[in-house]
Amino acid sequence: MLGLGAAIDYVSAIGLARIETHNLSLRNRLFAALTNVPKLRVVSAAPGPLASPLLTYALPAGIESGPFHERLREKHSVEVKVVPSNWLNGNRISTHLFNTEQDVDALVTALKAELA
Repeated sequence: MLGLGAAIDYVSAIGLARIETHNLSLRNRLFAALTNVPKLRVVSAAPGPLASPLLTYALPAGIESGPFHERLREKHSVEVKVVPSNWLNGNRISTHLFNTEQDVDALVTALKAELA
């Protein structure tokens, strides 16, 4: 219970609007960068009223999302959510307050390296 109270105090001190602005800014940076990654297909909405801090992309045929996730983690220290092939075969990125522009850039660099 103390942890929950501390978390609520922390978020309240920063402000929900500021957190949302930060998260969407990172997400939109990622969206723009992924348009320059051949072989990926972003399936999330473009920046605008339908966008959320979640961004999902589909991987090309022949690359399974589970093993790809492992390569990103092991080789590049990047963590993504697996979207299995029975849904989409891709990954989902969830930007949040603790993420930085450098985190987004590291993901894009890792994706370019793995899909080259």
